[in-house]
Amino acid sequence: RDLLEVARTVVSSLELDQVLQVILTSALRFADMPAGSIALYDTAQGELTLHAHQGLSPEFVNTERWEILPGGVTD
Repeated sequence: RDLLEVARTVVSSLELDQVLQVILTSALRFADMPAGSIALYDTAQGELTLHAHQGLSPEFVNTERWEILPGGVTD
């Protein structure tokens, strides 16, 4: 049922953030997790950008972007 909902959203919307939010909501439900996020890597800027979130602190959500540092730790 969750995969069907994701598929319906993907074919009915060209809005990336809406599609990612549906995918995140479905994944959190499937994994029985209260919070999560999807961030995409911007190769031109060398940073992660938050595109979908649920159940996270306002401080985390307000950050929106994280610089990728050598060794895999974000700033």
